[in-house]
Amino acid sequence: MPCSRRSCKLLHKAQPKLRTTRLLLRPLQASDVPEVQRIVADPAVAKFAGNIIPCPCPDDWSRGWIAEQNNNFVDGESICFAIIENHENVFLGTVRLEIYGSENRADLGYWLAQEQWGKGYATEAAMRMVQYAFHDLHLQKITGGHVNSQLDSGRVLQKIGMEPAGHTQQKIHKNGAMLDVDLYQIFNPRLAD
Repeated sequence: MPCSRRSCKLLHKAQPKLRTTRLLLRPLQASDVPEVQRIVADPAVAKFAGNIIPCPCPDDWSRGWIAEQNNNFVDGESICFAIIENHENVFLGTVRLEIYGSENRADLGYWLAQEQWGKGYATEAAMRMVQYAFHDLHLQKITGGHVNSQLDSGRVLQKIGMEPAGHTQQKIHKNGAMLDVDLYQIFNPRLAD
């Protein structure tokens, strides 16, 4: 079932749970508020999370953001998962697809607690989201980007098969500065002409 217009008729009445070797990707829930708030309050996380997380992050931000993500799923505009480490049941961060149904594509985004950086979790979660987008949502293209000073995020996008797609100057407004973004894309091999 392909997407149409701005939103996507997601294939599930309820948001699914996705698994990888080490991770569970599950819907965000109210009990995640304290961990989300702890993570996004870290300026190092907020700095590289684009326009998603304000910096500094207000104390009550996470509750409203989680509700917004769940509403966006119902409306078919995006799908956001909590990234949970399987063995210890630790909340690591989030991974999200913003759906552009009229273009049959989605934009991939993710953020992790700083203490989880460099462990391969972002790559594993992002790869699973691309699989979900192509196999379950039948999207044609996934795009992603990173603030050009956050090279580790660019490596994640490359590891999941994305290729450079350009550079946008002054795309993200953060702390009074306009930041440049490097763009990436990957096409669904099942829909290749």
